[in-house]
Amino acid sequence: MAGDIRKILVVEPDARVVEVMVDSLVRRFGAQITCVSHGRDALDIEMLEPQDVVVASCDAPDMPCTALAEQLAAVSRRPVIMTAQALESDEVITLLRFGVRDVLVKPFPVGDLLQAVESGIESHRLHREHQVRHRQLRDLTRRLVRERREMSQRMDLICRDLVGAHRRLVSRVLEVEERIGQN
Repeated sequence: MAGDIRKILVVEPDARVVEVMVDSLVRRFGAQITCVSHGRDALDIEMLEPQDVVVASCDAPDMPCTALAEQLAAVSRRPVIMTAQALESDEVITLLRFGVRDVLVKPFPVGDLLQAVESGIESHRLHREHQVRHRQLRDLTRRLVRERREMSQRMDLICRDLVGAHRRLVSRVLEVEERIGQN
């Protein structure tokens, strides 16, 4: 995890919970933490400066957690960890369908949060690396297709030249044979 500073967005209306989360996340990851208490603020931050991980409470006062998860998924692909007092199983399933990586039930051990964030950071890193490799392979494939087309065009020209040379040779051979046949 050493190297660049991670950016983590925390969406939590309870100041005491925020304090514990921030202290733990900074200590563990040396992360830059942005804290908001409303889902709309989280969406604004994500649109302006996407974070590496989002830890969002289902207790955000301005929107249901499923709506927040859905809108976060629409803004960018980064791991989202939701925290909640209690959730129905259909709500958990909906959150997972929207791409939420983990759902932690309050009160949860800080270690569980740190493990979920670490796992999220690692998956986000791997996802970015995969995207880079995918772009590189796509660019390489395009270059290979272009070079193959160019090579095919060159081969067509060479073949036309060879056919033309063969015709000229056959024509000269026939002329020579004709002269020999006349003598």
